[in-house]
Amino acid sequence: MDKKIVLEVLGSVIEEFGFSYDAGSSDKIIWCFQREKESIKQMVIVPEHRYQKTLMLRFTTSKLRARVVDDIDIVPEHKYSNKLFGWSYDGEKEFRDNLLQLADVVKCYGLKVLDELSAEEETEPTAEMGEKLLTSYEALSEKFAKENMLFTKPSKENILTWFDV
Repeated sequence: MDKKIVLEVLGSVIEEFGFSYDAGSSDKIIWCFQREKESIKQMVIVPEHRYQKTLMLRFTTSKLRARVVDDIDIVPEHKYSNKLFGWSYDGEKEFRDNLLQLADVVKCYGLKVLDELSAEEETEPTAEMGEKLLTSYEALSEKFAKENMLFTKPSKENILTWFDV
């Protein structure tokens, strides 16, 4: 929609937590706010769907191989249940309302997630890890597939499990 509105609504709320707009994120559909905490950049990213009027919210850090956490992964189902596929809007008022709700998500859930992501231990690949992967990749692959139910036959039970229903 409009960077000025994003800065006015979301930016003004999260700046009290030390976030500022990353002017380097010049894309018209992705807005990035960041702060530095203990020499680690923490980022709040708001991508807008290119073809639909929908926003998302993502959290990540500058750490090596940092995870990206989406809003739907941290917000309790009952809180924003209608936001499963993004924060849809039709017009400026709904856009502003969604940005206020996203600011609430940042305050209530996102700050904690960013601190957790910042505290995660960075794992540098080692020769021993490479050797283990090389010699036991089949067993590791099977274990991963079983834990994530990747090779199970489709059934109602499996589908419900895949979608955590």
